[in-house]
Amino acid sequence: MTREAWEAKAGFFLEAHGVEFFTAKEVCPVGRLREGVPLHAPPPDFMITALNLIEGPLDWIRWYQGIAPVHINSWYRSGGYNHEVGGGFNSLHLTGGAADITKDGWTPARIAFAFLNDYPKAHELGLGLYQTFVHVDIRGQLGRRAPARWSGHGVDNWWLESAA
Repeated sequence: MTREAWEAKAGFFLEAHGVEFFTAKEVCPVGRLREGVPLHAPPPDFMITALNLIEGPLDWIRWYQGIAPVHINSWYRSGGYNHEVGGGFNSLHLTGGAADITKDGWTPARIAFAFLNDYPKAHELGLGLYQTFVHVDIRGQLGRRAPARWSGHGVDNWWLESAA
């Protein structure tokens, strides 16, 4: 599927479900390259999972303690693309149930702690704290063991004590 076809189809789906703050291009920038490997469009049933991520933690963090934009670093990844970016074999990015995010004016640690301390369904989430973003996934809704907490790429594990 071409980028244009994906954006039209997914954009229609998002609009039909009242999604205002996330675009098809954020969900999956079809055609993005990593080491020459393109990001392919997701399967059709993917959008239901993506909608659950939007209507749960992504919208919640956007509105939490004052509205601020949430930016998507990475959301859906096709298999080859996921491999090239170093994603895990069983990554929830492959299902659309995970996104790597930032929030304007917030550090990654502040985002992670907001989820840990105040998100009503934190027990369903996977949270990974990295230097420049937070990985959030809805693993508990997708039949995966939850909660899960980790840090990566040089981030100290001090924050995990609060996750216990």
